[in-house]
Amino acid sequence: MVIPVQEIESAVPAQRHWAGFLGPLLQDAIAAFPVAGSTEIVLRLRQPTVVWRVIGRDAFVTEVYVHADDYRRMLAMINSAMAVA
Repeated sequence: MVIPVQEIESAVPAQRHWAGFLGPLLQDAIAAFPVAGSTEIVLRLRQPTVVWRVIGRDAFVTEVYVHADDYRRMLAMINSAMAVA
């Protein structure tokens, strides 16, 4: 999934554990891309964005949970990019 920085409303820490070990997981307008069942950041989107699927229907999501080994650094980079977008 590619999300242009202009489409991100906010990026915040959000430690969460998922039943699925690896993503993508899709449910209730949420996409999750966990690694080892965990995500550390949630991206809240300005408008629904499509997740294209190879098998099954595409889905529209408003929140995307992602894994990051160094979530503080990733958040700093995302928020920096958002400030200039």
